Amino acid sequence: MDNDPQGTIPSSGTMTIYHVANGNHLFRISATGYTTWLNSIYVQPNTLTSFAATLAPVGPNPTQAPQTGGINIASAPTGAELFVDNLFRGYTPMVLGDLSPGQHAILLRYTEYVDYRGTADVISGQTTPLSIAMMPAPTPEAALSIAAVVGVIAVIAGSVVLERRREQ
Repeated sequence: MDNDPQGTIPSSGTMTIYHVANGNHLFRISATGYTTWLNSIYVQPNTLTSFAATLAPVGPNPTQAPQTGGINIASAPTGAELFVDNLFRGYTPMVLGDLSPGQHAILLRYTEYVDYRGTADVISGQTTPLSIAMMPAPTPEAALSIAAVVGVIAVIAGSVVLERRREQ
């Protein structure tokens, strides 16, 4: 991880690395006789981030690649960072044609927009279209104006209560 060795993956095929800072990290997995797997993975704070890394054998008789499908992802706005199964894949719009069949986690990030989290179903031999409209993030001014409205209502309500007490 980030060019710092983390150990050997046990025969179970699962390895847990503790105390990883949130953000993007570069993971490299290698084994003698196999191609090296390398990818950037976004680690979320206070969650267990998992990913699958498949190493292909090197040699004259490689195993047959599993049939794959794809997704065609468009977003508004364009240029959002695209993560599929916690792996950074590029920026929208993008067509990915190398995904295993099944459900995949999708994360889109764009500055000043709320992160989009969802899933996409990939069918072998097909490309699934996915169009996502991202929501603008609340601005501090909007939060302040809501707080101001609530404050004004509280002042008015307090004034009404005081006025009624004076009348009694």
